[in-house]
Amino acid sequence: MIIRIVQNIQRINKEGNAPLYISFYLGKEKVVIPCKLSVPTTKFDSKTGMLRGTNKEAKDINLIIERLKAKVNDILVKYRLKNLTLNKEAFMREYNNPSDFKSFHDFVASYMKTYSRRLEIGTFRHHKSCMRKFKEYCEGLQFHELTEDFLRDYLIYMKKTLCNADSTAQRNLSTIKIYVSAAIKKGYMENDPFKDFGVKRIKSNIDYLTEEELIKFISLYYDRRLPERLERTLGFFLFMCFTSLHISDARHVCLEQINNGILTYYRIKNRNCKPEAIKIPLSIPAFKIIEELQGKRKEGHLFTSLQCDQVVNRQIKEIASILEIKKKVSAKTGRHTFATIFLKKTKDVATLQKLLGHSNLKETMIYAHVLDESKQEGMQCFNCFAI
Repeated sequence: MIIRIVQNIQRINKEGNAPLYISFYLGKEKVVIPCKLSVPTTKFDSKTGMLRGTNKEAKDINLIIERLKAKVNDILVKYRLKNLTLNKEAFMREYNNPSDFKSFHDFVASYMKTYSRRLEIGTFRHHKSCMRKFKEYCEGLQFHELTEDFLRDYLIYMKKTLCNADSTAQRNLSTIKIYVSAAIKKGYMENDPFKDFGVKRIKSNIDYLTEEELIKFISLYYDRRLPERLERTLGFFLFMCFTSLHISDARHVCLEQINNGILTYYRIKNRNCKPEAIKIPLSIPAFKIIEELQGKRKEGHLFTSLQCDQVVNRQIKEIASILEIKKKVSAKTGRHTFATIFLKKTKDVATLQKLLGHSNLKETMIYAHVLDESKQEGMQCFNCFAI
């Protein structure tokens, strides 16, 4: 293939300079790319596509021309060696967005540096873990190799070889999709492998306390027979049960956020995307816990001296074991318990959505099991009619 440098003398300026262009054919389609160089028409050699002369300016411009031609040639060779179809549109995308990365994973590593600023630390760690696992499966993955079939093979690998649960595998794919979308948006990928390969939203099991089990936790708290480390964690857990707060939000609650019986806070996970204030009217049990922990303080964090999330979850499990509750109880159980009991008592999904800070009603509908139970109970009212 002949790659030529041509000068458009129709656009000569007052100084006698005219712009240069790279010109070549892809099949029958002509491609013309501006070199962003304008040189004297008297010094340009149309046969060689170079500037005449040996001075520094001529050498510098000729070097730029050679690099531009080499850039075009690299793209042509790359597609030819990989037996990929190259049309004008694909070429221009590649030319204007040159791949600075040897693989998809190199792109991910670079993109993650800026994208991580929008993520909470827990979410960022999850992303790093997912993408590290994906890299171990396909170290030098090229952009064009990331196809729908490739994703299907990886899904099978996660389930059969790594023995990942379906929910874990689907969440991994959901994370990969974020970086694929970024690569497409930045011009490194043309086709979306997720277009016909939907990531399933897996319903996870909701572990919550029944009213009877919650009463057991409350009784243990006021018995004051636990070690101080567990007593502190138990109060923290009950606060989440009565307010719906996530562990990361609960540990950051300050006394200044509580006014006229209402706790106002912003979800930490949404703090980088213009979050809305969530207002939680405080119940009597929540107030009692706050009064005990507050003492004479007027400001500062409500909960002090809390252990890290992992230790807190371990201690909650220890407390559940003391109460001989066999469920997988963790900090999340507090939020699930609030939602389940609230919905069971009120049947008000819309208000629950606001209290939980969900932007999408689908998130709140994971507690639909409560409404299903209510349907069953409601139908019993017709049993009094004898037929």
